[in-house]
Amino acid sequence: MNSKSVALVMVTYNRLELLKGALETIFQQMTPVDGIFVINNHSTDGTEAYLETLTKEHSNLFVKNLTKNVGGAGGFNAGMKFAYQEHDYDFYWLMDDDTYPSETALTALLKADQEIENVGFLSSDVVWNDGTPVKMNVPVVSDVWNDKVQAGLVGLKSGSFVSMLISRAAFHKVGLPIKEFFIWGDDMEYSRRISKCFASYFVSASVVTHKTGANTGVDIMSETGNRIQRYYYDNRNQFYMAKKQGFKQGLKFVINRISLSFRILLSHSEKKLEKIGVIFKGIWAGIFFNPKIEYVDDEK
Repeated sequence: MNSKSVALVMVTYNRLELLKGALETIFQQMTPVDGIFVINNHSTDGTEAYLETLTKEHSNLFVKNLTKNVGGAGGFNAGMKFAYQEHDYDFYWLMDDDTYPSETALTALLKADQEIENVGFLSSDVVWNDGTPVKMNVPVVSDVWNDKVQAGLVGLKSGSFVSMLISRAAFHKVGLPIKEFFIWGDDMEYSRRISKCFASYFVSASVVTHKTGANTGVDIMSETGNRIQRYYYDNRNQFYMAKKQGFKQGLKFVINRISLSFRILLSHSEKKLEKIGVIFKGIWAGIFFNPKIEYVDDEK
């Protein structure tokens, strides 16, 4: 039995069937979680009714139904606050509603915790439906990444909210995810904040399946669907992160995006002008984007 308490924080929006499967994998964990906290981002597909039924079957399941969609970033921000109000857990396990952890995923994360001093966050190995690595959830390794590689642990600078176990100490020190990010980049910014102060690792033995429709990365050049406008958040949020590293990094990001715009213009990419417009709209917004980091201790 795990001696450390764990809160599972999951954000969902209009993916009821995926949510059902994801929660089932949580109920089947070899090491049970102590509390399950689901943030429903104002879904309109029957999610609220389903979750209400489920709370009657599971006394450790808590649901917050939001009155509007605040994105993944806002959802995880609200979810960590929600869990903290119930109990100050040793760990907060963040996860998307299309993440299916193996039965031993949490067990492996907690075992890794015993190997590390001053843990900040631990990330699972995220695979796609066919077992191949998920392209959009590739972590960034730290400068000294192989000090515990024999134990199946790789040092990280940043990871993904698809499955990230965050320590209480990190949660209290660095604050909450930035809700204003809405989507894209919130997990990178938050995990970078943590890894600057705490030891953070990729745990190869902890495996989760990310049930995305296709195994594609975040690439506006090849985007053909209706997600083009979402890249506004990608550009705004990445520019914000670059600025935080200094003027040179901010300038480097802008030059990179100008170069990308020319490559799009000269390519066979669809909807070229829309894509270029979204890039510059995001950069312009990023100039003025300076959200305040919230700290959970300020809530009390």
